[in-house]
Amino acid sequence: MVRVEYNNDGIRVEVDDISKIASLPVKVEIIESIGGKVVFSREVTDNMWVTYPVGEMKDVIIRDVNRVKIFERKWNLMDGGRLYKCLYGYCHRMTLQNNKLRGLAVGTHDGAFGEWVPAVREKMSKAFLIEASNKQFNELCKNYKDFSNVKLYEKLITTDGKDIEFFEGGGDDEGYTNSVINEFFKKQNIKERYSRISPSTSLNEFIVKEMNSKIDWLHLDVEGYDAKLILSIDETLYNLPKLIIWEYEHIEEEEKISLEKFLYDRGYIVDYDNNNAMATKSLI
Repeated sequence: MVRVEYNNDGIRVEVDDISKIASLPVKVEIIESIGGKVVFSREVTDNMWVTYPVGEMKDVIIRDVNRVKIFERKWNLMDGGRLYKCLYGYCHRMTLQNNKLRGLAVGTHDGAFGEWVPAVREKMSKAFLIEASNKQFNELCKNYKDFSNVKLYEKLITTDGKDIEFFEGGGDDEGYTNSVINEFFKKQNIKERYSRISPSTSLNEFIVKEMNSKIDWLHLDVEGYDAKLILSIDETLYNLPKLIIWEYEHIEEEEKISLEKFLYDRGYIVDYDNNNAMATKSLI
């Protein structure tokens, strides 16, 4: 009657003979698993289907003409990509061994998605969550205000801790985002953007001062700046994290090559999953 498929292209919802249980039309809604925000809705009748391009941590609800819920399919870890499962599995395994993990996520947005989210929300790890955009940071606070294992920071993280031009923008259609890389906005054709000179904190300074030089996993989603941050890591200040996840899509080719060499030389195994990448070392 209703089939929901999560794949690399997003979510596909197929409705067959749903008129047997509800008056038509029914409404398919895609909602964020965290916060419950409706990001897509469409009326359908028998033998119709709809798609939504992002399946990451999104639930599917179907309502009848009276807005009564007649179907629900919640996102779960098995719907996530390989990197979701790897980070969750690592945290779960270490928790069973009574290891108290400390992880850092830079560029968390509102915390409604990301490979770090399931493990952190199940309190398998202490998490230091950083978001530079005030708009997104306020939403992050709402979503994680009740989590005792989380510390929240409205900070801009850079390689050197100097003042830097910080870009934000994107409307409802484009998606709200931010970066210190202006070329990112140009390549994404995001027209609605503005910038300001902002103070920053270096990645190394944050790990040393706020995390007492202990970091087990690192998650980056900083729109084209990921490689620069990883390459700036000063391993003389703290032990390298066992697991690093970053957004691979917006990094320049030359930096990708430099980053792979940097990681391979330090004993990491690098893996790729769609637009993201993961480096692991001695996880057991």
